[in-house]
Amino acid sequence: MRSLLPWVLAAASACHTVAPYANTDASGPRDAAADRGTVLDGTGDRGPRDAGDLGSLPDGRPRDGATDLVLARDAQPLCAPGCTLGCTSTGSCLAVSNVTAAQLSAVSSCGDLRLDAPALLDTTTCEAKQLTGPCGGTHGKLRLVQSGGGQPACLWVLRTLTVDSQLNVRGTAPLIIVADRVEITSGNGIDLTASQSTAGAGGYAAGLGPASGTSCGCSIAASDDCGGGGGGNGTAGGSGGADISACATPPTGGGTIANPFSPLVGGSGGASGGNIHATATAGTGGGGGGAIQLSARERLRLDGKIVATGGGGGGATANDSSAGGGGGGAGGTILLESFDVSGSGCLTTKGGAGGGGVHADAGDTESSQAGEDGPVNCNADAASGGKGVRGTTGAVTDGGDGATLLQDGVSALGVVAPRVGGAGAGGGGGGMGQVGLRCPSCGSISLKVAGRLVRLP
Repeated sequence: MRSLLPWVLAAASACHTVAPYANTDASGPRDAAADRGTVLDGTGDRGPRDAGDLGSLPDGRPRDGATDLVLARDAQPLCAPGCTLGCTSTGSCLAVSNVTAAQLSAVSSCGDLRLDAPALLDTTTCEAKQLTGPCGGTHGKLRLVQSGGGQPACLWVLRTLTVDSQLNVRGTAPLIIVADRVEITSGNGIDLTASQSTAGAGGYAAGLGPASGTSCGCSIAASDDCGGGGGGNGTAGGSGGADISACATPPTGGGTIANPFSPLVGGSGGASGGNIHATATAGTGGGGGGAIQLSARERLRLDGKIVATGGGGGGATANDSSAGGGGGGAGGTILLESFDVSGSGCLTTKGGAGGGGVHADAGDTESSQAGEDGPVNCNADAASGGKGVRGTTGAVTDGGDGATLLQDGVSALGVVAPRVGGAGAGGGGGGMGQVGLRCPSCGSISLKVAGRLVRLP
């Protein structure tokens, strides 16, 4: 049997009709008429391809006609080089984003994996921990590659992946999964959340990223007890609060990222709060949510969750002084690409909230509350800003709430230093993340998305 075209080929850009083969194979010559070659369709039929033959997949499994793309050799176009996820008879070509054909071919598939117990995948070392067998550990199946613009990413190649439990993804690099089929069952999921100042896998730490929040920049040093700005991604982060009695310009939140899908990057971090006193510690900015790409040649079925929410900004601590809260981290990035994307699951990239400001009286120590991490659901809930705390004197403000579908990251209120005591302002809320969908044959989808949804060509 002459095998189907390999899915890993040299780079090109489009799908086109090729001329009928003129060479011979094990079953005799091909001609320019109705010859479609010969197939082994799982029933032992090695004769000429007929109307009932759907051929076989590259790994030898029979095509079933219901979910598998039919690639009859002469009856419809063959995929041009570079269509590493396949193509259709109408000319739609789909290639794996952020990974070259050479990088794909260098990482062999670890086969079929069904996760029926919680597992940890470390993208810093590209190691699948708590897993045994071909898909566990490193085993050469996980590889650190350079994606689109040189951003490091961890590449995991499988034949099929079924998530019947929780896959926790931690580390510094984004995760790219390439498989024939990926399914996340109801009640289970993939977690790339940020937790307070710890960014999700592929997200940015406090004060870092292309849309990070800004810190205090007032020229009046005594007024630099402001809150940090929230990080941005799909929507902007909220501004941190300022001491408006002396410095009217608050630290701004980060803006939006035009294209976090190539190269694949997570949410930007919130900025840390201001602190000019030796007896105070400002709140640290929240980390950005992580980044993941799922690329499937046959289908993506998502009935569970993928969570890439931002971390909450830290609260501040002071003794006879004031300090500002940290800005919340932005939600992360989720990229889905396949000819078949279905399911009724939840994809959430909500932003973290800002931490509260603090002021302590002489001889006292006070600590404000941290902002909440982004909620891991797909409803309208927002992360709540941390409460500002003060003694009997001074003034403080709360941190801003994180972004949801109904709002951008919320700016913290400015604070006016009273005649007695000082002032500490809250951090701004983190912005919403982004969900990219690259599916040429998809119309409306049933997935619930808490993030900016972007249809990609």
